[in-house]
Amino acid sequence: MADPTQAPYKTLFFAGVGYSLVAIVGSALILKSKEIQWRFPLKGMILATLAGAASATTALGILLAFEAAGTPAVVMTILFTGASLINAVVALVLDTPQAGGLRWQFLIGIQLVILGICMVTIYRPEM
Repeated sequence: MADPTQAPYKTLFFAGVGYSLVAIVGSALILKSKEIQWRFPLKGMILATLAGAASATTALGILLAFEAAGTPAVVMTILFTGASLINAVVALVLDTPQAGGLRWQFLIGIQLVILGICMVTIYRPEM
């Protein structure tokens, strides 16, 4: 993209178009070839759509973070630790374990992830 100030957004736009084409056409062809019935549960459709929107929002957020002078070390650290944290929380909400079902190591891990995000944000390297 020849415009250096808008190139990341133009690239994201066409990456989204390409992803959509492959995701929609590719999965439709596979479903059609396997003669799957075209009935989808509402909850599954909603969750899958929300997950896709969250993924696209994350990609846009990364571009905005870099535009705001974020460094790869900080942006990517927060991205990957934050994604793990969100994944754990969503999984716990959707499939809540029985009382006492969470081991202490898991809980310590969640706390360490939160502490790590805070420390990277507060003590980020100066470039």
